[in-house]
Amino acid sequence: MLSYRVLWVVLCFLMVGCSAKQLPLHNEEAIDWKDLRGQWVFINYWAQWCKPCIKEIPELNQFAKSNARARVFGVYYDPVNSEQLSVLQKEFDVGYSLITQDPFQMLGYERPKVLPATIVFDPQGYVRQVLFGPQTQKSLGVWLQEESAINRKEDMNR
Repeated sequence: MLSYRVLWVVLCFLMVGCSAKQLPLHNEEAIDWKDLRGQWVFINYWAQWCKPCIKEIPELNQFAKSNARARVFGVYYDPVNSEQLSVLQKEFDVGYSLITQDPFQMLGYERPKVLPATIVFDPQGYVRQVLFGPQTQKSLGVWLQEESAINRKEDMNR
C-alpha cells in the first residue's frame, strides 16, 4: 500500500512539472507561453505613479498594433484587483494585453526594481535584454530588425 502512495506522489509531481506555462490575461483567456514561440515578446512593467510609464503607453499601443511578429504584454507593478486593473487600463488607454499575475518566477527572470522596464524575449522564448526607461516603436523595432538581419545573413550563407 505504501508503494501506491509513493507512486501517486511521484505522478502528481510529474503532472505538475509538465504543466504548461500560462500567462493569465485580464479580461482575456490565458495564453500558453509555448504558443508565443516564433514571436518577439515584450513584457512591460508600469504603474500609474510612474510618469515615464504613462508616456510610453501610446508607443507600446502602436507597436503592438503594427507588428505581427511581436506581442506586447503589460504587468501592473503594484498589486491590484481585476476591477482596479480595468479602471487603470481604461484611464490610460492601454491597448495591449495585461497579465494579471507577475510572470517573473514562471519565466525565469528577475523582477525589475525600476520603472518602466521591458523584458525582451526572442522568438525561441529566451530573455535577450531588460530595457529600462520609456520605450518607443523605434527602440522595440530594433529587435525585429536584428532578427531580419540574422535571417538575411543565414540565407546568404546557404
